[in-house]
Amino acid sequence: MNRKDCTVKTCIRVGLYGCNLYRTKQLMDAVRDANVCEVRITACFDLDPGRVDQASSIYGGSKCYDLPAFLQAEFDVAIICLPPHLHADAFAACAAAGKDVYLEKPVCVNEKGKETLIRAMKEYHPRCYVGISSPYFMPHRKALELRRRADAGALIALHHHRFHPSSGIMPEQLNWRHREEQSGGELNQHCSHDMHYIRLVCGEPESVMAMSYTSPDYQPAFEEEDVTACFRFPRGMATFSLSQRSHRAHLSGQIHLRDMAITYDWAPHSRVCVYRNRARAPEEVFEWDVDGVVPPNENKDVLQMRDFLDAYCNDRPMPITLSDGIQAYEMTKAIRTSYRTRLEVPIPAPMVF
Repeated sequence: MNRKDCTVKTCIRVGLYGCNLYRTKQLMDAVRDANVCEVRITACFDLDPGRVDQASSIYGGSKCYDLPAFLQAEFDVAIICLPPHLHADAFAACAAAGKDVYLEKPVCVNEKGKETLIRAMKEYHPRCYVGISSPYFMPHRKALELRRRADAGALIALHHHRFHPSSGIMPEQLNWRHREEQSGGELNQHCSHDMHYIRLVCGEPESVMAMSYTSPDYQPAFEEEDVTACFRFPRGMATFSLSQRSHRAHLSGQIHLRDMAITYDWAPHSRVCVYRNRARAPEEVFEWDVDGVVPPNENKDVLQMRDFLDAYCNDRPMPITLSDGIQAYEMTKAIRTSYRTRLEVPIPAPMVF
């Protein structure tokens, strides 16, 4: 069934482009628990034949040991789960073959990749969902809901922090995460989540001014050990901090509104607090234990796949688009340009496809 032949699908045929069984398993478990429509794996492709065999034995689908065979297989959506530097070319190949795409973040690592994405989207017009998870983290979701309440008042500022533990020592077995040209570093690889979240809270940024510090002994040398960036918006501002010597994994922040203050934490014990009239005690508190068993209605992967599948099956706009993925890249690129030049750097408006 071609995507242009109908507006409602009851079954989606999926091709797995990259059979990384860690992320693939998370996504396939989420598809099952989302329970939106029937999803059938009809093709599996990876450069590692062993991964193809294993994925096919678990999920079904034909075994494709080369890209032409995969692109000729019968499926509607390619789920691209590859190292980031391969995302742009994989997207272009699938789009040219008439496939729609679920593309893991980050969508690209450099300007060449960005231009490849833009050309393919403009020429082939695939439906594309980008796997940015920030709207689905439990405290992020609640903070966004509160920020949008009618009684919250106008935005004043956002302060968002990512603490990411790192020993600063290169591991013995290197992979794409430790190579700038393949991952774009932590600022591109994982902070694409944070860039999208900043836009959801504050709107479209106009510019950024950033500072960075990396100690002489920090490895990999291209990584920013600590970054602080201040985004300017038509109304309000946002600061973003990345620390890779924090010895903990933690996301936290504060949203300052005219009539409300919201604090949020995503850690082993996660919470959102709402302050109105009392300086020290919140009026509302929402709490989660992310180390426990998370039910499907709270699981970020399930919520993400539910949004994607519901939009795809019912021919609605994708909740997170290729334009959103490119804009996350533009924001991290502007951060790096700013701290290297010591100038405030403008951020282009999002692409419209």
